[in-house]
Formats: sequence, C-alpha cells, structure tokens
Amino acid sequence: MLKILLRLAIAFLIILLFIVLIINLNPYKLLSLIKNSDWSILSLILLTNFLAMIFFFLAWHFLLIKLEKISLYESFKSTCIAIFFNLIIPSFSLSGEYARIVYLNRYHDIPNEKLLAILSINKFQYGLAMIIFFVFGLLLMFFSNIKFFALLFSLLIVIFLIITLFLLIAFPNILKKVIIFILERLAKINTRINDRYESLIEKSNKFVDEFSFYGRYLLKSSHSILTLFLMILQWLFNSISFYLAFIALGYPQNLGVLIFTFPIISFLTTTAIFVPANVGIVEPIMIAIYSGFGIDPLISAAAILLARTIIIVEDLFLSLPFVISMGIKSKLFL
Repeated sequence: MLKILLRLAIAFLIILLFIVLIINLNPYKLLSLIKNSDWSILSLILLTNFLAMIFFFLAWHFLLIKLEKISLYESFKSTCIAIFFNLIIPSFSLSGEYARIVYLNRYHDIPNEKLLAILSINKFQYGLAMIIFFVFGLLLMFFSNIKFFALLFSLLIVIFLIITLFLLIAFPNILKKVIIFILERLAKINTRINDRYESLIEKSNKFVDEFSFYGRYLLKSSHSILTLFLMILQWLFNSISFYLAFIALGYPQNLGVLIFTFPIISFLTTTAIFVPANVGIVEPIMIAIYSGFGIDPLISAAAILLARTIIIVEDLFLSLPFVISMGIKSKLFL
C-alpha cells in the first residue's frame, strides 16, 4: 500500500511539473503550433501506428503458435486486450500482459507455464530490440553530424549495453560475480540492501540465468529471430509516428535521434505509475531528452502531444471493441 501511495505521489508531482512546464513554454504558442500543423501528415500517424500494432501482434503470435494452436483472430484479440489494459493501468499486477495471459489461459486452456515462457522470450527480445535501436539510432546520428557531446553520451550508452548483453549470453558467471561484488559494497553502506542481500543475489542470479538461456535459444532459433525482426519493425513504425509529428509542425528532425530515444519512450509508457497511459509523465521526460539533442522544447512538446494523443486514441478505439465483446469483468483478475 505504501509503495502504491508513493508511486501516486511521484506521478502527481511529475504531472504537476508537466503543467508548470507547459505554462512556462507559453501555452498560446503551443496551441498555435498544434492548430497550424499539417493534419494530412498527422493522419499518416494513424497508418504507422496501426502497422506498429500489427507487428506487435505478429511478434507475439509467431511465438505463441510454435507452442500452441490458436486462430489468428483469437491471438489478435488477446493482443488488443493487452494493449487496452497497458493503456488503462500500466502496472504488472493489472497490466496488459497479465490480462492477455489470463485470457488465453481461461478461454483457450493454454497452460500458464507455456505463456510465461513465451512472455520471457518476448521480454528478452524487447531488451535486444532496445539495444539494436540504440545502435541504429547512433549510426544515423553519426552520419548526420549530430553535436559531439550528445553523440558521445549516446555512444557510451550503446557500449555499456553491448558489453552487458555479451556477458549475459556468453559469460553469465562473470556478470554474476560483478553483481555480487557491487551488492557486497552497497550492503556495507546501506542497511536495507544488507537486510535483503541474499534475496537480491538469488533474484539477480535467476535473471542472469534466464536471460542467458533465452539468449542462446534466440540465437539458435530462426523462428525467434523472425519475431525479433517483427518487433524491430514495430518500433521503427512507432519512431516514424513521432517523426511525422515533427514534419507536420514544419520542423523535421533527425530520424536517428527519434530512433535512439524511442526505447526510452517505450520503457516509460509501460512503467508502473498507475496513471492511464502514463499521461503527463512520459511527456516532460521526453521533452528534456529531446532538448539534450538540441530540439526546441516548445517544438518537442507540440510533437509529443500530437503523436501521443493520436496513438493513444487509436489504440483505445481499436482495442476497446474486443474488450467489450469479451465482457471482461473484475472476476477475470481474481
């Protein structure tokens, strides 16, 4: 209960700061920018977001049908349910992934063990897609002569992630020793970590072992590589949605920057803050990140608000009929 209250307090504070930020950016100029944007270009976001949704569905579906027989329609329906609940309540205990697993288990008798295994592989691919996007975005920025400090910071992030991924897959025991070393040092200066030391070691070892296992599985399976490719396509069309928003405003930005930063947007939209679609939380953080790459905060705010509004409304519009048709009630989560 205390954690929930703390998250709500943090969410309220961030949203309040977002409102203050919008006021400081001059809301009249912001509204004028949005009003004068090219709505024919903005309408293309509906298409790119829909394609992203399709690839999101296919990335899950191809993993699912490898273990269980299920119709394309029912699989798509479960994905729409996941999208709906991810928007309404971004939280693990009531989120879209939980709703999708419950639906497939109760209505199609698919064992939870198989669904959780698929989810684990899917989450591994999520992390791998994030690293690929960081690298791809960095390369595009490099060839576009992005300013040195932003490029250097991006390069350091990519190097860190690649080394971590390499250790996770090839040398998991080395990474375990590094984590234990860090936790031992932290335990000496923090009593809370010291009290949970054994539990933290157990959890970190379990994570490293699972990540290493699924990493090796992914490298050996052409089927999993296909689903990873589909996930990358999903993220690419998501990034293009934000790219189109900047073009519609008349201020096109470097696609490399938007590709590099999209994994952060994706992470923020699924972080458990208990605010629908994390509205008011994603926006100020992304404005700050875009500003670090030299994009005007006012332009960033307008583009993010436009793209996010269109994406959220379309996702709700497409997913809500499936939720209603299934007649979801609170007992689904009991």
